[in-house]
Amino acid sequence: MISCDLCGYPSRRVWPPSSKCPKFQQVESKNWMTLAACPSCDVRWVGVGWEPYASFEYWVPWEHSDNQWNAEIDDGEGRRIHKWHHEQLKTNEDTLTAEDLADVAVHRARNYGRDPFNAI
Repeated sequence: MISCDLCGYPSRRVWPPSSKCPKFQQVESKNWMTLAACPSCDVRWVGVGWEPYASFEYWVPWEHSDNQWNAEIDDGEGRRIHKWHHEQLKTNEDTLTAEDLADVAVHRARNYGRDPFNAI
């Protein structure tokens, strides 16, 4: 399968907070999480903001339906999606490029050494 020229899916599995992150089109937003679509290929991505001030947003592909998103986000204030998102970040940490790791380092520096990859 050929990767999307904009979002990189399916080979790209994580977009850290970066000026190079595509401008996804919001589909839904609730409980501090966003379901968005790549404007080029329409693949869905889930974004979760991390501190400080939830201003460092990390994105992972959502390979389920919008209906599944709505059911999950409404159940338990989206705790399962948040947990799943964090697991996706950890699972795909080894796919980050050197540039991605530099962006994560910027987040880490602003957040007292914490980021989703080393959060407890």
